[in-house]
Amino acid sequence: MNFVKGDVVYLKSGGPAMTVRAEGYGIEEVVCDWFREHEFLHGNFQDAQLTKENPVSKPKHEVIQGK
Repeated sequence: MNFVKGDVVYLKSGGPAMTVRAEGYGIEEVVCDWFREHEFLHGNFQDAQLTKENPVSKPKHEVIQGK
């Protein structure tokens, strides 16, 4: 497992910050918790679906400015 309990993770495709609660039932699977407004949600995700970096905050491309 690439993530441990308490890690803040994101879906690689984007979405809210989620907290890893526990190992899931499958191989390389984790259970995550998150909030949508005032609603508490949870779900099981494969390690390959998740990242510790927020994909929304990553620049899509680098702009090079000339002098």
